[in-house]
Amino acid sequence: NLCLALAPYFTNVQFVLVDKKPYPLSLVEKRAQASGLSNVQTMQYNFSPSNLDDFCIPTETNTSDEEKTDNNRDPSHQPTTETFDLAIGLHCCGSFTDMVMQLALSRGADCVVCPCCNGAMTSKTTCGYQYPRSKFVRGLMSQEEYLGQLSRAADDLGNYQAKCLIEYDRALWARDNGFDVQLFKLTPEESTPKHHVLYLANRIRNR
Repeated sequence: NLCLALAPYFTNVQFVLVDKKPYPLSLVEKRAQASGLSNVQTMQYNFSPSNLDDFCIPTETNTSDEEKTDNNRDPSHQPTTETFDLAIGLHCCGSFTDMVMQLALSRGADCVVCPCCNGAMTSKTTCGYQYPRSKFVRGLMSQEEYLGQLSRAADDLGNYQAKCLIEYDRALWARDNGFDVQLFKLTPEESTPKHHVLYLANRIRNR
């Protein structure tokens, strides 16, 4: 629903809003309809590292609720798919931020993420990703130190320097993997302590 605010300003862009829960999607659809927005599409999908390669955007925009639910989809139905240019992840908790970045990398897309809840990253909730993410920070600390001390300090203890280091680590990972990276902050900064924004531009795609 946060991305819905972009649709009226970029009417020539098709927005596909994805969530694993049906209620936020139904709310988006009602708001888009009430606003007369024709460039908004919704899709129910429960992301995991094991199904990132399976993620696809169906070209049909008027699917029924039954067709939108993965569990009810007819296996014989293979919709044509569309690529995407930009992945946006707003306040993606813990390792889900890294999952969005990985998805953008695998599809050759640009990416904008606003990370959230770094304290949620523990040895049991890494989604199989290695931490630290970048080679540089990996040379400074172990995964146990990263998850047991740094991530907890960044979130649970409110240590701003720890939060900055985690987002810098993500930026270095993106640079290592062929992105040009810019770090921003939401304004006003005091609106939320989770105001870091990473913009990843795919070097190959943007040549």
